[in-house]
Amino acid sequence: MVTLKRVYVFATCIISGIAGLFTIISLATEEWIVTDSAIWIGDPDVPNKIKYGLFEGTFTKRLPTTITLQISMTCLMKENVCAVLCAGSSDARYELLRRINDGTETSPDDDINCPAVSLVNSVPRRFSTRLHNNSTDTKKFINCGVWVSTIFFLVLSLFFGLISSAMSMYNVVTNPVQVFLSITGLYIYNGIAMGCCLMAMVLWGIMHIIITYHNIAIRPTLLGMMTSDKRASLGYSYWINIISVAFYFGSICILYTRQMILSKDPGYKIEKQVENASPDGLYLY
Repeated sequence: MVTLKRVYVFATCIISGIAGLFTIISLATEEWIVTDSAIWIGDPDVPNKIKYGLFEGTFTKRLPTTITLQISMTCLMKENVCAVLCAGSSDARYELLRRINDGTETSPDDDINCPAVSLVNSVPRRFSTRLHNNSTDTKKFINCGVWVSTIFFLVLSLFFGLISSAMSMYNVVTNPVQVFLSITGLYIYNGIAMGCCLMAMVLWGIMHIIITYHNIAIRPTLLGMMTSDKRASLGYSYWINIISVAFYFGSICILYTRQMILSKDPGYKIEKQVENASPDGLYLY
């Protein structure tokens, strides 16, 4: 009787599940884009810290006092633009983005109603900033299509990763005949999960090089009051997806190793011959 090598399949279950967990962490955390050196135009000695994920983030302003505001991803689908803004309500954020996109936003400071995460002292929250003449490349919005696609591929990667984990456990306790439930299906599910995760990283990485590396896409940078040109970088929420990719690849390697070990087992070869001759096509290994 050939050894089933179920431990390899169980290892695939654990590893694929962990890879999916890292994808969840990536989606939930707020450090896809980070900078701690964005500066006000005309006042380069006052750096500001911005970090945000695919949904929310924080903006720490240090002029004239230190205050941390909650910012949220806001998109206009028809215009294919997104920015990370704060306002008193979601409707106010969409209206603010529309004004910025249309070039009709004239208020130098519109965050009086923004939700504050922390405030260092009691200095009034309205800052004495003013609008500057925008250069032709100042308004670099986050591409809405890339944002949606990144989320889509990550969710798809998570879905197939969890399917792989569940089907691996199923293969530990039984020997299914159907391709989509068998070991072959595990190859497919892990491959799709890995490919989707890679695609999300490629899309967001290219957009960062083109857009957010030069303009972090918050209100002050879009209006020319602040610059983040060449001061932003990809945070751990982005890079953690490499772990997921590596784990999915590791699952495929484990399954291949199992297959190689079984192929060298004489009992496996005999049972494969019996299987091929069996009219009902049942797996006997």
